[in-house]
Amino acid sequence: MACLHFRPSSEPPDVDPRYKLAFRRQLTLLTAERLDKGPGNAYGAFLLPERFTRWDGDTGTLDLYYLLSLWSPYQVQVMRTTLRLGVTIPEWLTKEVVRPSAEQLGLLAEFVTFRQEPGFALEQVIAINPPAGTFVQRGSRVVVSINSTRK
Repeated sequence: MACLHFRPSSEPPDVDPRYKLAFRRQLTLLTAERLDKGPGNAYGAFLLPERFTRWDGDTGTLDLYYLLSLWSPYQVQVMRTTLRLGVTIPEWLTKEVVRPSAEQLGLLAEFVTFRQEPGFALEQVIAINPPAGTFVQRGSRVVVSINSTRK
């Protein structure tokens, strides 16, 4: 079983600010909802085995499940933290699938048209930049080159 070292701090050291916010919110909810408004601290966080960890590559979402002990009430809680890390750019084939897919993934698709590019059908994707399979942050711009009859 993997171990997560936990120590009280107003700011976790050397962590991406987005993750600090996710954990700060999780601990705030824990304090407000689970400690019965009494004094107490969370300690001894232990990640649960891999079968409880869920990764969705299409949406770039990671669900971590872990055990967290509390001083008051003195008991162990099963916790879940969801991190929205990024997405993998898909292998789009035609223009008609790009926009809805990009919107669902939180990507900004920008189209560049090429007029009657040899070897490509009308509205077919010629190139994607960054290339398909690249892991990017949500909100990233993706330039999609499309074969068209007009510029």
